[in-house]
Amino acid sequence: MENSKVAAIIVTYNRSEVIQKTLDCLQAQTYPISNIIVVDNNSSDKTIAGLLERKNHDARISIVSSSENIGYGSGLALGMDWALKNTAVDYMWLMDDDVSNIPETLEYLVENSKKYNYDALGLMGYKLGLGTKTKVNPINHSEDVDFMPVDHALFTIEAIKKVGVPSSDFFMMCEDYEYCLRIKKAGLKLGVIANHHVNRLAMGGGERFSRSTRWRGYYHSRNHLLILKQYFSWFRLASYVIVQSKYLIAGLQAPDRFDRIKFRLMGIYHGLQSVKGKTLDPITLTFKKGN
Repeated sequence: MENSKVAAIIVTYNRSEVIQKTLDCLQAQTYPISNIIVVDNNSSDKTIAGLLERKNHDARISIVSSSENIGYGSGLALGMDWALKNTAVDYMWLMDDDVSNIPETLEYLVENSKKYNYDALGLMGYKLGLGTKTKVNPINHSEDVDFMPVDHALFTIEAIKKVGVPSSDFFMMCEDYEYCLRIKKAGLKLGVIANHHVNRLAMGGGERFSRSTRWRGYYHSRNHLLILKQYFSWFRLASYVIVQSKYLIAGLQAPDRFDRIKFRLMGIYHGLQSVKGKTLDPITLTFKKGN
């Protein structure tokens, strides 16, 4: 029987060395990948030069360039839209550029997606409670989940065509949460499988009280609220209040507590106003005019 065709979608930004290691992992997969689509978020380092050199030696690689840094979710959407128009595949394998995997990862995902009839199958997932999320560790091979990070998850092309691509409203943070809600709302099957297949470098988050977590706090509180408004329930409202309260209380321990809390409260304010997109610059930590 002919193998199902898979397109890998990777989003990268100013990680010229890291993206090369990610491509090494993809090229080492035991399951053949039909297309490798790299979305570059307007990198200013040697990322593009390295990708062009790589493309010269691997015809499966396509480079989709953005004119600005549009964030992870929008980058995925850009790459997935390109794949829908330019490829004929059965699955899309979504990923960030700071995750490495063993050679059998994709083979394992495709095999179990078919075996357990999942529309979206990931390697890490959670059950959501009131203001909590509990990591699911499948006792056997697979288990249904409420939420999973979309990086390194495998999606059937039928599911993508039914629910669309990740939202471009958020810039960064929570795009995978909204995508999972949309998938579940459509009645599709979302799950995880037992595995030891991935090493997540988590380069974007940094330490607990890093500069990165300051701007991420803004986008987290804002985007989480935007999603609450879209998929409202009293349970989700209570969970939002609990989660954001935890972060605000934790922020009191930070050396930059006032700025950190200000950014998270500003996110709540902008969420109430339905402000979307890239409004806080991660580099300068300044808001666009009018926000």
